[in-house]
Amino acid sequence: MERNEILEYLTPLFIEQLDKITNTYKVIGISGDFARKNGIGSLTYDESPMWLQFRGANSDSNAVLFKCSLSNVGFEIPLSSDDIDTLLWSSGGHSVVYDYFKRIKYLHLKEHHPTVWDETGDFNKDRIESFLETGDGLSFWK
Repeated sequence: MERNEILEYLTPLFIEQLDKITNTYKVIGISGDFARKNGIGSLTYDESPMWLQFRGANSDSNAVLFKCSLSNVGFEIPLSSDDIDTLLWSSGGHSVVYDYFKRIKYLHLKEHHPTVWDETGDFNKDRIESFLETGDGLSFWK
């Protein structure tokens, strides 16, 4: 498959998993503010799906990995090694795919999980809105 086809395949699976971890977070997750106030984890511990990032292939190269940068929260989506190679080694590589899923995550959370979106401070919201306005991560998408 071409990268665009792989992303079309992955996007609904990503959103499904994003919704699962977001709903779990809303019920039992630990926000950064709560962790800091209660001495849980390090000073930067946060289970919010706002910190979810595309991390590339898993160690077995049979799935793509998404993991929060400030916690252990994440998931894998199975994918063939050939499709992983196409995804990661096409023009722009990892950074283009990273920005693509970053955009999907922010737009989905903003629309479908506004309470999680609203936890983000004004500084981060301004940076995120600026990212969303640039179109970064979609230049290859046709």
